[in-house]
This record gives sequence, C-alpha cells and structure tokens, in this order.
Amino acid sequence: RGQSEYRRFSIRGKDGQGAVDDLSALYETLTRRFKHGNIAGDSGESIDAEQRAAKAEQQQEQSVSDANGTSSTTPAAITDASSFADSSEVVQQNTNRHHFAYKPNLVVVDGGKPQVMAAAKALKDCGVDDVAVCGLAKRLEEVWVPDDDYPIILKRQSEGMYLLQRVRDESHRFAITYHRQQRRKGALRSALNEIPGIGESYQKRLLNHFGSVKAMRMASVEDFEQVKGVGHAKAEALYAALHDE
Repeated sequence: RGQSEYRRFSIRGKDGQGAVDDLSALYETLTRRFKHGNIAGDSGESIDAEQRAAKAEQQQEQSVSDANGTSSTTPAAITDASSFADSSEVVQQNTNRHHFAYKPNLVVVDGGKPQVMAAAKALKDCGVDDVAVCGLAKRLEEVWVPDDDYPIILKRQSEGMYLLQRVRDESHRFAITYHRQQRRKGALRSALNEIPGIGESYQKRLLNHFGSVKAMRMASVEDFEQVKGVGHAKAEALYAALHDE
C-alpha cells in the first residue's frame, strides 16, 4: 500500500508563482492539508490518481488513433511537488478513501526549530490541536518539538531515530526523483516547442522513448522513426532541430 498514500502538493505561493522559501512552502502545504476543519482539506496529487488519469488519457488517445488507422502509447502523467505519507492506522483508514479524510497521529518535518514552528502555526491556524509535530534537523540529527528551546537527543541506534530518519530520507527520495523528472521534461519540451507538428502528445512519446534531451541529441533520423506516429518528415525535423547548434 505504501506509495499509494503519498501525496504531492504544487506550491502556489501568494502570487501563484510558488513559495519563495521553505517555511512558506511548509506552511502552505500543511494549511492545505488540514484546512476545512481537517475533514477533507486538499487531497494533493496521489500516485493512484496519476495512474488513473494516465490510463484514461492513453485510452482516449488510443481511440482517436484507432479511428485514424494507427496506434499509439502515452506515458504516465507526472504531477507536482511536496509529499506527505500518513502512517500507522491512519494510512489504513485513508487507503480506501483516496483523500485525507482522517488526521494523522504525527507530522514530521525536515528541519529544526523554525520549520517546526511553521508547521505548528499551520496546524493552529487550521484549528488542529490534537496532532503532534516534530522536526528532524540534519546536522546533528536533533529532534525538535514546538515551543521547546532545546532539542531532544535520541540515541543514534534507537528505533525512534531510525524511524524518523527513514521517514525523512524517503520523503527526500520521493521529492528529488520527481523534481529531476520535471527538469528533464521541461528541458525536452523547451527544445521541441518550436518544431512544427510536435505537440504535447508527441513530446510525451519522445520523452517516454528516449528519456532525456541528451539521448535525443545522440539519436539518428532512423531512431526517431521508431517512435510511434513519427514519420520520416517529423524525424528529419527533430534531428535538424536538435542538432542546430
């Protein structure tokens, strides 16, 4: 069940352009998570939802292609940003609801006192007073809780420390993997946007087939023709655009 309960939140910021610092991003994410009395809130982007959307998109494209006498495939859609995974019994409860219908027992944030206080303020502003908050600071692996001037020091080999480290490291892995995918996707689309006839659908196929702009720059015309729906003329246009430097 694990990753089906992960969520990504696209950070909007006050001007809609994203937050300018991690405290603002943290506050926004938790506020959206716990808003409306913490009954539903903002459910974020789930991997299950992504997979369902991608499947629906692929089926729709397949239907259009079949009508034209061709076939095509579409890679899974990618969505946005920060992630939270509820734990213990709460995860079990949420599994069949596909949104945050229940409160977690604990919110763990990555950072020290400033991050913990931002998280605590977000929960307070949402009227949530029965969810514990703590933060794990990287440098000395200190555990911080709201309103305490000094951190809690857990034994390095303790089960509690191991659990907090695993939560933090998995969150990092999940977020970093996503951001790398987004950068790769953005770089590819930037290189392809000016090529006539290469729209979003073709860009998705190319990204799925080659994986990166670097791989595409090394591809031949014949390689491009291996992508479904890319004929000789489009393959030549792609090759010319990616080698016009």
